Amino acid sequence: MATDPWKARIKKYDDDFNAGVATEDELVEFIQTKVYLYEQYKVTDDNLWDGFRIDFKDFTPQIMGSILWRELQ
Repeated sequence: MATDPWKARIKKYDDDFNAGVATEDELVEFIQTKVYLYEQYKVTDDNLWDGFRIDFKDFTPQIMGSILWRELQ
């Protein structure tokens, strides 16, 4: 039986993610996981903004600048 690769990512990035000590790969994986969750739950408008502010609270301009633009799109 195949396992859902998103399950492990969702668990990994559930609550205790520290962007300040994460590797670039972890930052990208975190972003991809959050986008996946927003899409799965059809999060939009104010709910999307509120979720983004909570999920990305530790992301400084320096951290965001270290991530390739295509990943941020």
